[in-house]
Amino acid sequence: DNISDRDIVSIDSHALYSPSQSTTYAKTTVLIHDISTGAEYGISFTGRSIAVLPASPEITRDLRLIYRVDNPNQTVQALADLDRMRRWDAEPFEELSLTVTEKHCLLTAGDIVQVSSMYIYGLREGSGDTYNQRRAMVLGVRWNPSKSTVNLTLGIMS
Repeated sequence: DNISDRDIVSIDSHALYSPSQSTTYAKTTVLIHDISTGAEYGISFTGRSIAVLPASPEITRDLRLIYRVDNPNQTVQALADLDRMRRWDAEPFEELSLTVTEKHCLLTAGDIVQVSSMYIYGLREGSGDTYNQRRAMVLGVRWNPSKSTVNLTLGIMS
């Protein structure tokens, strides 16, 4: 989805370092169950995390019950999840709360949107620059049908 100034009713808050991010992690692991061998194991990514506090050495996500046991593509799916989440685990992100028009009520947590606004800028923008198709992950959605608006909480990689 795309969100522009035409969609934004109000900019409710913008934290350059998200208060909902409790820590950053140096290592991310997902646990899976291999149907061909019956073994359970973890797939990990150890990357460079940005030196911010608080920091923890590792996060482990147990996805053994998420994927179907009879699915031979579990490793591919686990690697895709690992790849998708590793930056969110290792780096700080901005948190933006917007009230937008009702047409965005179908968004759900995990959806990716692009935000363009001449009123919003973050750590990545240079002097005088604003958000121009900045990708963001939807962290939360609250639909207000009586007001025909939607409150979105977005995470934006710095």
